[in-house]
Amino acid sequence: MAQARLHNRYMIAGLIVLAAAGLVVCGCRRSATATGAAHASVAQLLQMGRKYADAGSYNDAYYQFTRAALADPSSFEANFQAAKACLKLADVEAGQKWIERALKLKPDSAEAYHLRGELYLLAGRFEQAARDFRKASRLDPQLLAARLNLVTALMGLGRHRQALEAAREAVKLAPDDPSAHYAVGNVLERMNDTAGAEKEYRRALEFGPASLQLAMLLTREKRDLDYARELAKRAEEIDPADGLAAATAGYALYLMGYQRDGLTEILGAANRHPYNAELWKMAATVAAEAGYPEVAKQCRQRALLARPSRMTMATGGSSPFSGTARSSPDDRKKRQ
Repeated sequence: MAQARLHNRYMIAGLIVLAAAGLVVCGCRRSATATGAAHASVAQLLQMGRKYADAGSYNDAYYQFTRAALADPSSFEANFQAAKACLKLADVEAGQKWIERALKLKPDSAEAYHLRGELYLLAGRFEQAARDFRKASRLDPQLLAARLNLVTALMGLGRHRQALEAAREAVKLAPDDPSAHYAVGNVLERMNDTAGAEKEYRRALEFGPASLQLAMLLTREKRDLDYARELAKRAEEIDPADGLAAATAGYALYLMGYQRDGLTEILGAANRHPYNAELWKMAATVAAEAGYPEVAKQCRQRALLARPSRMTMATGGSSPFSGTARSSPDDRKKRQ
C-alpha cells in the first residue's frame, strides 16, 4: 500500500516537472518557422499571418503582420491584425501601439475600438475599456462582442446593476445566442443569485451544445457531478481554450471520490496550459486536500510564476473554486 502511494506521488510530481519546461517556452516574437520569403508582398504577408493565426501560432502571425505593417504603414488591416496578435499573446503595450496606428487610419472602425477595449480589459483598465466598448456599440449596434465585453468591464468596475442591464441588452440583440444568456448568468452569479444564474445557463443550453458555466456552478455546489463532468468534457471538446474545461471535468471526478484520477486530470490541464494561474491554484488546493503537500507546494509556486492578468484578479478569477463564472466557448468565439 505504501509502495503504491509512493508511486502515485512520483507520477503526480512528474506532471509538475513536465509543466516546468512549458513555463519557459513562450515569450518570443519571431520564430524560425515564420521567416517566409524575403520579398513577399503585403498581401502575401497578411495571408501568411492569417494562416498562422488560424493555426494558433500567434508569435509567427505577429511577425508576418508586423512585416506587412512596416512594408505598408497605410494598411489598416496590417496594423489591426498585428494588434490582434498582440492581444492573443497578452502583450498589451505592443498591441496598443499597433491599434492606435490602425485607429488613425480608420477612426470610424467599430472593430478597432472594440479591439482597443479588449487590450484595456486585459490590462485591467476597465473604465477605458468600457468607454471603447460603448463607442464600438454606437458605431456598430449589431456588434454583439462589444456588448458582451462591456458587461465584463462593468463587472470589473463593480457596477453589477449596470452590467446586468448591459447583459440584458445583449439578450435583446441576440435572444437565440447562448453568449448573451451566459453574460446574464455571469452577472447574476456575481450578485449571489445562484438560482437565477443557473436558469440562464440552462436557457443557454437550448441554443448551444455546452455550458462550462453550469458545470462550474454545479461543481461549486457539489451536486449533479456526473452531469457537470459531462458538460465540462463537452465544452473541452468544442474548445480546449485555456484548460479550465478539462480542469473542471477533473475536479468533478475528484468530488465523485476518484481523488487521484481527478487530481491527475487537473495537473494534466495545468501542464498543457502552464500560464493559467487558476489551474495551478486549483491543483494546489486539490493536492493539499488529497494528501500531497509537496505537490501542492509546487503548484502554488507555479501559480505565482504564471501571474494572472489584472483582469482575472479584478473580476474575481474563474474556476470552480471562485464564485465567478466565465465565458463559454461560444462566447469566446463571439469576442474574437
